[in-house]
Amino acid sequence: MKHRRPVSQQAARQQARRREAQAALHTPQRLLAATARPAAAATARPRGDGLRVTRPAARPWWAFPPISWVVPVPQTRTVDLDPLGREVYELLGRGRRVEEVIEAFAEAHKLPFAEAQESVSAFLRLLLARDLVELDAASR
Repeated sequence: MKHRRPVSQQAARQQARRREAQAALHTPQRLLAATARPAAAATARPRGDGLRVTRPAARPWWAFPPISWVVPVPQTRTVDLDPLGREVYELLGRGRRVEEVIEAFAEAHKLPFAEAQESVSAFLRLLLARDLVELDAASR
């Protein structure tokens, strides 16, 4: 039998939201209807043409004394976005549905909707995997 660590209620809710968001990513219709927004814990600062997004890092299970005295453990996780990533991230900050973000991105870059959808969806998956974006799959 596998040993499992006890999970707090907050961690359990966060895991449930993450599972729901991942499920929404697998169905294009659900993803288009979802609302994505920057994570509450994430901070964004301009860096050149792009954007630097930082969030607090979760402490690894092994990062306790005396190991943490020897091995440095980063306190934050940082992702640098290029100008296109910055544009999409800023569109997410306006409380739009994913479909509206894709339409705005397609219009700005004169792309067909399907091509913009593929690019923005892949980018959202990356941001979700790094906990920089929260996805509300129940919104309509």
